Amino acid sequence: MQSREKIKAALTELLSGKEPEQISLVELCDRAGISRSTFYQHYADIHSVIAALTAEALDILRDHIVDAFVSKGSRKSLAALFDRIKREPWLSRFLASTVSGGAVADLMFEEMSELMVAFLKNAGVNGGEADAEYVVRFAVAGTMAAVREWIRGGFAVPTGRFASVVHETIINGIKGNIIS
Repeated sequence: MQSREKIKAALTELLSGKEPEQISLVELCDRAGISRSTFYQHYADIHSVIAALTAEALDILRDHIVDAFVSKGSRKSLAALFDRIKREPWLSRFLASTVSGGAVADLMFEEMSELMVAFLKNAGVNGGEADAEYVVRFAVAGTMAAVREWIRGGFAVPTGRFASVVHETIINGIKGNIIS
């Protein structure tokens, strides 16, 4: 494993039990098995590692969410996303540690909300902008919380079933409230 990957893996492990502000550079480097000088060859500080992880996670989420909703894909796209979350420990740990709160969660929330608004525009919105905004934020917050609990619960619900439940809940919730 390359140093960058070791650093990201170590940080996601540490984020499972701590807030970013509680993690020291020494602790991160020890966990990654690298020196501080090696760390600084790749990143400026812990927050730059978090930014890199956030960007990578958002890219993964964006691709699957766009395919599942905006491009009128199917729940198969969500199942593929959830399979990837399940297969990639760094991603599941990162999402479980950040979905519940903080600046990273806020950024992910805003990104997912923007994607769902695009879905609404493609689907045809019935109702005011405030209604759409409220429903989208409710759907995104609920989905993020459900994903966090699914991860923390050890992926107890099979991926395909979880994807179906999430997809149907979002579609039916939005249709029932603002799509004609």
